[in-house]
Amino acid sequence: MGACSSVVMRRGALFLLVASCISSASANEEGPFGVEMGTPAATYHYCRPAANPGWYECTQLRHGHPSFSRYEIEASPNTGVCSVLAIGNTIENDRYGVALKQEAASIARQIAEQYGLYDRINDELSSGSIWSDPQDWMIGLKKNERTFAYLWNDDGSRPNHVSSISVVAFGASEDSGFIAVHFNFRNKDTCRQKVTADLARAFGKPSRPSKRVVPKYSFERVAHSAIADFLSTYQNGGTTGVRIKMSRCYTKTTNARLPYCLAFDAAAESILPGIESQSNFPPTEEYKREVFDKRVRINLAKHGISAYDEQTQIISDLSLSVSNNMLGLHAH
Repeated sequence: MGACSSVVMRRGALFLLVASCISSASANEEGPFGVEMGTPAATYHYCRPAANPGWYECTQLRHGHPSFSRYEIEASPNTGVCSVLAIGNTIENDRYGVALKQEAASIARQIAEQYGLYDRINDELSSGSIWSDPQDWMIGLKKNERTFAYLWNDDGSRPNHVSSISVVAFGASEDSGFIAVHFNFRNKDTCRQKVTADLARAFGKPSRPSKRVVPKYSFERVAHSAIADFLSTYQNGGTTGVRIKMSRCYTKTTNARLPYCLAFDAAAESILPGIESQSNFPPTEEYKREVFDKRVRINLAKHGISAYDEQTQIISDLSLSVSNNMLGLHAH
C-alpha cells in the first residue's frame, strides 16, 4: 500500500490493507459511524470478537451508511476502541474499475466534509506487473499489484480524536471489487502494542527475578560501617573472629542488613586469603580489585540486587582503604 499507514487483516486469501475510515459525525461529536475513541468494545452490542485478535465484527453500528455492508472495530481492554473499519458493497461488471473509482471518489468527498480534504491519491501499479492494460485494472487490484486509495495523514487537527483516514479500493474478482474505509484514532499505537503484548504471552512469560535495589546513600553509609567493624573485628579476634562474624551476618539477613553483610564479606574475602596463605601478601592493588570485585559480583547476583556497577564501585573504592589498613595491622 505504499506509504499509507496500514492495518492488515486476512479475509480468506485476501489481505486488506487500509488506514482510516468514513465518518458520520453527529451534533454531539460522536466519531465515525457513531463510534468514539476509548469506549469499551462491549459498548457496541452488535459487535462480537473476530478471528483477528483485537478486532470485533459488527452487524451494525450507531450510524450506518448505505455504501457499506459490514463493519469492524479494533479495541483492547486497556485502551478501548482505537479504530473503525467499514467494508463496502461489491460492485460487479467493472473490469476497467470505472464504477469502483467513482464510488471511492464519492466516499472521499463525503469524508472531506467532516475531516477536511484528503492529502493525496495513491494510484500505482507495481513495477513489472503484467496487468497494465485498461481492461486489467480490476484484476491488478485483486493480485495486489495495483493500489488505489485516498489518504488523510495525521496532522493533529482532525475532529473526534481521529488521526488518519483512508479510502481504499480492492478487487474481488477480475471484474468486481469493493471499497474499504478505515479511521485510526489517536490511541491506536498504544492499543496495538497492548494486543501484540497479549499475543506474545503465548510463547511463554519470561521469569524475572525480583530485584532488591538499595539506594546509593544507604549502601555507602552501611558499607563504611561494615568496613570499620571489619577492621575492629580482625584487630581483636583475627581471622577466626572475622569468619564467625561473617557467618552470623548472613544468618538473619534482611533488606536493610544485606548491604552491610556484602560490604563486610567482600572486604574480608578480598584480604584474608592473601593473609592466610602469605602467597599474595602484601596484596597488590590489582589483586585486591580483582578478588574483591569478583566476590561482590557473586554476592549481588545471589541476592538479586540491581545497579551492580554503582554499588560495586562504592565498595571497591572502600576496599582499597581496608586493604591498606590491613597492611598496617598485619605488620604489627
